[in-house]
Amino acid sequence: MVIRAGMRRGVRWALILCCLLLASACLPAEGQLSEPITLTPAGEFTHSGTEFTFPESIGDFERVEVKQYDKAGKDVSVGYNLDSPDLITATVYVYPGLDALNLGSGSDVVAATKDLLDQQQFEGAKDAILARTPGLTLASEDESFVISSPSEQLGRRAIFQGQGLIDGALTVLRTEVDLFGFGDWFIKYRFTYPGESSTAPALIRDFMNSLEWPAD
Repeated sequence: MVIRAGMRRGVRWALILCCLLLASACLPAEGQLSEPITLTPAGEFTHSGTEFTFPESIGDFERVEVKQYDKAGKDVSVGYNLDSPDLITATVYVYPGLDALNLGSGSDVVAATKDLLDQQQFEGAKDAILARTPGLTLASEDESFVISSPSEQLGRRAIFQGQGLIDGALTVLRTEVDLFGFGDWFIKYRFTYPGESSTAPALIRDFMNSLEWPAD
């Protein structure tokens, strides 16, 4: 009985590994632009793949840029700034994930594979923050981070602190990255603000809860 249970676990992990390899192979390598395109939408901007809608303002945050990273317009980012009481820069990224949901495996294998893919993306997001601003170090991490927008969304959050540039000036800052899976897509938030700010965390939470997610 123990041997059979062990065999079942071994087969399950072999299937998960197989799904990871197949999903990785399905990641589109073509279609990415050598340089992102800056879009200038009038009014709301809607991402066609997910129906995420980005208004010109969210609370006191004002939309400042929309960028497209691929030819099809599936990989985009939308930037917002808040100037007072502290400068907070916010960027929301929407991009295709790796399709682990249509590989013909059981639901438990699909769920485990998707969790591993989400973790892989989260580790990549953290590495990108450290590569971009070497003066930062990881201050905290939460792998069960929940927002309400308006329905609850479960994701992962990491907060970094250290020396970096804000508005061209070297200062102590904090950078937060939050990653969520949304069907076959990833939604990533990145925020940067002065490290001594006492108001930024609440303002960021309000921003995330105010950006309404479409129905999954």
